[in-house]
Amino acid sequence: MLGYDKIEPAPLVAPTPSPEWDGRRRLVRDLTRRLAGSHQGFETHAYTFLGRDSVVAVGLDPSSFVQLRNPVQDGVDLVRQNPIVSLFNQARGNLRENPEGMLFEIGKGYSPLAGDQPEEKTWLGVVMWGPHGEVADGPASLFGRVMSLANDIFSTARFVASDPCDGPLDSFPWAHPIRSKYWDVLDANVAAAGVVKPEIREMMGKGKTDIGWFLFDIDACLASFGDELVPFQPPSRYPATKIDVALALPNSVPYVDVEKSLVSAGGDFLESLSLFDVFEGAPLDPGVRSLAFRVSLRAFDRTLSEADEQGFLKKVAEIAEDFGGCIRS
Repeated sequence: MLGYDKIEPAPLVAPTPSPEWDGRRRLVRDLTRRLAGSHQGFETHAYTFLGRDSVVAVGLDPSSFVQLRNPVQDGVDLVRQNPIVSLFNQARGNLRENPEGMLFEIGKGYSPLAGDQPEEKTWLGVVMWGPHGEVADGPASLFGRVMSLANDIFSTARFVASDPCDGPLDSFPWAHPIRSKYWDVLDANVAAAGVVKPEIREMMGKGKTDIGWFLFDIDACLASFGDELVPFQPPSRYPATKIDVALALPNSVPYVDVEKSLVSAGGDFLESLSLFDVFEGAPLDPGVRSLAFRVSLRAFDRTLSEADEQGFLKKVAEIAEDFGGCIRS
């Protein structure tokens, strides 16, 4: 280019402001990663409109919904209040092909208000299912797994939840009257979880499948943080020690309990822990599954030694034995 060589080189100078802190985006990202990675859930994005039949089927009153004309599909004109009914509809189509599974969505819901505009909220909704009566009670039952999931979501969201409440669940007419709980903050439902009542289970899966559900008000969670900021942690200058380890454990052992034990074993050295494989079948015994984890250990002030790595693996072996299993070679 003519004259290009005569341009004086000069550095480009421009302000580089730090990116704006977006707590909502971080929370949604953390919850999505947790549900998909650790709980083997499948994220979905459902239709905002609901048909009257699907609303009535779970015990809700169509007159309590915002109604809009749907230009795409006649009769499907109710705007959902949260993702649960949408997830029920999607799960119903998956029960025959997948006897066990989990769907989740982080999406908006709209509730009527006295003014012109409805109230808009962002919710996390989860629906999970498994064979009916496989485990009736205890942590390995579907209700136990749903409650464990709720507590894990609260921990991931850094949300300080009160003890769950019993009582009437008028806002959730599909809920089992005994095996359902809710959490309140300032007399408002922030979260609820449980299994569906028998008639809903019969309608969705012909009585062959137990169905659990969980709802979490994302806006209420964010409001509870106030102006709290997450402190900056400088990175270590020393390399990480990366370990892949697989534990063969009974199916009845909840995943969350295994993960918590591994986090405790890693202690201050634990930089990251992720589940990358779940396996059942030969050569494992029936009722046993393999959970494979990828672990990263790192110290802030030194390079970890072989003894540090072996010490961690020894703790993992003890954890596997405590749960009635072993480390896979």
